[in-house]
Amino acid sequence: MNNKGFSLVELLIVMAVGGILIASLASVFVTQSRTYSIHSDIGETQYAAKAVLDYMAKEIRMLGSGLRDKNYYFKDGRTFAVLSSINSDTGTDAIRIRGNFQGIYGNISSVLGTTIEDDDPSKETITVAYRSRAKFSVGNYITIAGPSGNSEIRVIKNVSGTNRQNIGFGNGNGLNYNHKEGTIFNGIQDLRYYVDNSGVLRRNNFENNGNQPVLENVEDLQFQYGLDTNGDGYIDRWVNNVSDGTNKVDQIKAIKIWLVVRGSVPDPNYNDGRTYFLGISSTGMVSVAKRYNPPPSLRNYRRLIFTTTVDLRNAYLGS
Repeated sequence: MNNKGFSLVELLIVMAVGGILIASLASVFVTQSRTYSIHSDIGETQYAAKAVLDYMAKEIRMLGSGLRDKNYYFKDGRTFAVLSSINSDTGTDAIRIRGNFQGIYGNISSVLGTTIEDDDPSKETITVAYRSRAKFSVGNYITIAGPSGNSEIRVIKNVSGTNRQNIGFGNGNGLNYNHKEGTIFNGIQDLRYYVDNSGVLRRNNFENNGNQPVLENVEDLQFQYGLDTNGDGYIDRWVNNVSDGTNKVDQIKAIKIWLVVRGSVPDPNYNDGRTYFLGISSTGMVSVAKRYNPPPSLRNYRRLIFTTTVDLRNAYLGS
């Protein structure tokens, strides 16, 4: 029997070869792990961004819902704008929309007093009977169809009662007209979508819970508005902003949304120097309204661009 063992040279050779194999395997494992992490991150980003975009589009599609008349008046005579656009040529856009997103509706049960007087806060309260599961919250609006088309809208300052049926307005902000019991009301919610300074897309419902984060790593958000300026029922112009001026809110037929989102895992072997095209020209042709280039400090992140068009359903969009 040969009892001779390994020599020191043979042992060193085996250890060197084994070390090379282990290093190679470790390198392959690290590379595959990083690749998996990057692709998994992009997949999660795509899923989250698509879900958020679909939800935002759903709510935008409902703007103006619950407003049976074209104009609802505040106490001081101002009309109620169902849409406000905030356009930025260098940064992200924002949008503020109003509508019956929660499906709050019912009938007025009683009005305290024959009229709601400015100098009597106790008369600035109404009692409602809900016909919906959703109930009012502070910060919501209530719309009430008044006599002779004098429709009113008020912001809700306090809600009380076991079923949240007692609705109070601010001091001096009572109703102008003596609404009859049984008059139909609708609840209107106020929503704003915007991107904060840290790149978080937020949804503000102007209630007690304030700004809600809905999506991180948002690099750009853009809106454009398709207008029917001649009343023929077809979009003849796309604009970046709407107001009470030339581009009127009640001319909007559709809203396009662009969303640029990056992943959260950097790839040191990737350099994103692409130009992202956001928006179409006013005539609807190929040329774009805005171009976005990732900043040099973030170019090793992969990013996705999403777009959708929302056709508006509600007839009355007067501001």
